Amino acid sequence: MSTEKFQSSDLAATGWFSELTGPWGRVPVQFTATLAEGGEFIYFRGRGSKVTLEVYPSQEDEENERNLIALYSMDYPRKTDLAEGEVDFGAGVMEVSEAEALIQEWVGTYLRHRRQAAEVSAFADSLSFA
Repeated sequence: MSTEKFQSSDLAATGWFSELTGPWGRVPVQFTATLAEGGEFIYFRGRGSKVTLEVYPSQEDEENERNLIALYSMDYPRKTDLAEGEVDFGAGVMEVSEAEALIQEWVGTYLRHRRQAAEVSAFADSLSFA
């Protein structure tokens, strides 16, 4: 994976993002985006033994580590067949396709949950208790 920032055509094709950069980098692998509907800021990071995707109301909230809306994470499998002196950088060197798949899965889950919550809220608002 290049350290140069670029836009994933696969992630752009989802139509979910008004802006996106990545995934890019090595140790860590990163991705940032703004959702087209709702404007939430997405930050994805793969480093060491952890992969995370965080959803914030805005980029400013992410930068100040406040108002986290959702967090998706997983432990990244470690190599067990290391040669002597070899270092395992784990999630920090994951392939672009692997990062894209996780981002699609987690953002898709977030959007589905957000839609379901809105539907439940609208239904609750429609109930009248006379």
